[in-house]
Amino acid sequence: MKRLRFPVWALTGMVAMFMLASCAPLTRTSGKGKVRRTEGTDSEQEAGGLHKPLTFEEDAWSLVPQILARIIPPTFPDRDFMVTGYGAVGDDSTNNYAAFNDAIAACVDAGGGRVVVPAGTYLINGPIHLKSNVNLHLAAGSYIKFGVNPDDYLVGSPEFKGCVQVRWEGVWCYNFSPLIYAWGEENVAVTGSGTIDGQMDKYWYRWYVDGLHTDDRVVLRKQGMDLVPVEQRIFGTGHHLAPGTIEFYHCRNVLVEGITTRMPLERTIHPTYCENVTIRNVNVQSGVEAAQNDDGIDPDSCTDVLIEDCTIHNFDDGIAMKAGRAKEGWLEHGGRACENVIIRRNILHGEHNGVSFGSDMSAGVRNVFIYDCQFGVDNEQGYVFAVKSNCDRGGVVEQIYVRDITVDTCRSLVHMVTDYKGVQYDPEEHPYPPLYRDIYFENIRCRRAKNYGIYLSGLPQKPISGIHFKDFIIDEAAVARSIENAVELEYSNVRINGRDQD
Repeated sequence: MKRLRFPVWALTGMVAMFMLASCAPLTRTSGKGKVRRTEGTDSEQEAGGLHKPLTFEEDAWSLVPQILARIIPPTFPDRDFMVTGYGAVGDDSTNNYAAFNDAIAACVDAGGGRVVVPAGTYLINGPIHLKSNVNLHLAAGSYIKFGVNPDDYLVGSPEFKGCVQVRWEGVWCYNFSPLIYAWGEENVAVTGSGTIDGQMDKYWYRWYVDGLHTDDRVVLRKQGMDLVPVEQRIFGTGHHLAPGTIEFYHCRNVLVEGITTRMPLERTIHPTYCENVTIRNVNVQSGVEAAQNDDGIDPDSCTDVLIEDCTIHNFDDGIAMKAGRAKEGWLEHGGRACENVIIRRNILHGEHNGVSFGSDMSAGVRNVFIYDCQFGVDNEQGYVFAVKSNCDRGGVVEQIYVRDITVDTCRSLVHMVTDYKGVQYDPEEHPYPPLYRDIYFENIRCRRAKNYGIYLSGLPQKPISGIHFKDFIIDEAAVARSIENAVELEYSNVRINGRDQD
């Protein structure tokens, strides 16, 4: 069976990565309420033998400078290619598809540089495909509007009916090209102070509001579970899986900086299987509330990612850690964990989750550091920190470190569920429970949680374990704590509704 297309460099280190768990095995609870991993299962391989929970005293935060030292934004030759020099017209009506891609081709031929979009409103009926050593730079006053004819995004190989390979909601397939797309490139960027408008509100939202995507989503998810060869999963014409907005696949040295996005399609900024990614000073604006699908920044099976100084307001997840869906996402089937992610100095005030893990996390998420962020300042945040998956997916979320967080108003501050979308454990139908462990919260301040302060809902077969709260204060919460099937919880100076929690 043919597998996914990987650039040669992307295979580096995959043998080591294979050691990280894909499907979290069952655990048992001893009489003392401690989690004991079952001898002889692959539970000890969940972190490739590297699983060593770090306590506050051991100071996992010492890893942050090491990760940051590896995250180096790409640099580009000092050459500019003005899109207007290749026929682009910023009059809000001329189709600039050819001009933009011609400018990129000229930049590549010259050995790289900046493709500059000057002030003006540029309509593009079709995608921008970035190449290595190209920085798409949006100058002040520039505004890119992407057209709304789906057929314009079928620019791939005729073999796949014009579709390109993407990961759509955690499952690989061939689909409409994302608005801005790169596959297997090195040193790529989208920078500047201009705006990218996906025009979700002009057409694409109907695919969600009218439920046109529902049948295709069901088919794709089943194909992923059944491990149907990716080359046979062709959507595009006649289907309704909307393309993403800015998506990088199998890329190294990625930078997104300074831009504003509005009315995004699907996921706004979605690096997948990428290494060395910097996303900073980005203003992510919301899509259509009724459609909801407008995730802000979704690192998906990436390594060494920095997300800093961004402002995110959307109706779905603000920042979401992803790592593939169900069987296809498992390491033995080519999946890859998402790890070594730094999230700092961001402001999130969306209607749904602030920072989430899942629900596509089957290859595992670990070593994520979140600090100096604000939530729910101008608008009520949904769940500030959400971990969500179910027993179709397996996977591990572990070694997550959160500190120095300010929240004004939210529905729930910490929200962890193992039955996402109502999928309950069943040894025959849903036998792959996820595992959440070793998650640390320190110096957290919240004014009001309208529903729950802390909500943990694990499974008897695999309890949530090792959740630590230190200097954790919620002034007002409708319900302080709801804990089910969670063990090895630690509280140190935790006060909710003015009462100490222990």
